[in-house]
Amino acid sequence: MSKSGLAKCFGNNTNGQTDIPSEFTGGSATIIAAGNSHTCMSKSGLTKCYGSNSDGQTTVPSGFTNGSASQIAAGRKHTCMLKNDAFKCIGNNDFNQIDIPTEFSAGVD
Repeated sequence: MSKSGLAKCFGNNTNGQTDIPSEFTGGSATIIAAGNSHTCMSKSGLTKCYGSNSDGQTTVPSGFTNGSASQIAAGRKHTCMLKNDAFKCIGNNDFNQIDIPTEFSAGVD
């Protein structure tokens, strides 16, 4: 991401993970997280994930669709997001990577 917020993705694009959605082409991204074959971006009022959704890793949870996530982490086939005090992980859970520990679950959406 450039200083002005312009997002540029490059590399393997087999699943469309480097195709930046039109909502983010004007330089308004504030957060970018890249997984193995998916990418997530956030800006004021919008969080969007794209690319492979083989395990639900790009399906933005309902509590995060009408506003921007304050933090996003993307893994191989999973994504975690934080918005206000709500923490949510989606996608593959083969190794319990989306199970939120009890001490962090108070604000879970």
